[in-house]
Formats: sequence, C-alpha cells, structure tokens
Amino acid sequence: MRSRYLSKDSPLAPIAATALILLLWAMLGATALTYWQRPVSASDLPARRASIRIDVNTASEAGLCLLPGIGPQLARRIIGYRTVYGLFETIEQLQMVSGIGRRTIVRIKPLARCGAGQPASTN
Repeated sequence: MRSRYLSKDSPLAPIAATALILLLWAMLGATALTYWQRPVSASDLPARRASIRIDVNTASEAGLCLLPGIGPQLARRIIGYRTVYGLFETIEQLQMVSGIGRRTIVRIKPLARCGAGQPASTN
C-alpha cells in the first residue's frame, strides 16, 4: 500500500529522513544533559549500609577498588597522594586527588573512613 504523503521515490524522502534523524539526535542529547546535570541526593545511595568500612589511609589498591567509582588508576593516585602528603583527616580531603569530585565523595562516604576504626568526619 502506497502512502499518499511521502513515498521512497519522492524527492522529499532524504530530507524527511534527515529531519527525523536530527530530531531523534536532539531528543537523545536533551535526555543525556538532563541526566548528567541532576543533583546528587541521598536516594541515589544504596539503601543498605555496609557494616565494614574501608580505611582510606591503610587500604591497599585492591581495597580502595571496592569503593564505588574508584578503579585501579584512582586507587593508585590515592595511595600516591597519601604517600607524598600524609594521611587523610576527612573523606572530603580525597577531593585533593585528581579525578575525585563531589559525586564520588557522596558515593563513598558511607563506605569509607579515615583512621584506624574512626568514622569519617562529617564536616
């Protein structure tokens, strides 16, 4: 059955196809921007808290990799930073390590601590 509006032989077919692709591309871009710019909230965190917290001052590379958002490269940077500058006093000081930002701090704070057996500072 032929469409009476636009057929594949119509000179407008390539223009219509291009317009459709551009429209889909724009919708995808707007969705991505909305997702990446949303604020971090407590509801983004896991509901269940870990009973064992990782000490960022003594953890090995493998131990640091257990934290969300921390891979082998960031773990090596954390270890290098604490070797050069000393131990972390608060979890927020991890932002001094290249590649760790506010979102990462929010994600790891419930699972990490600074010091032997001491909870992370909340300031």
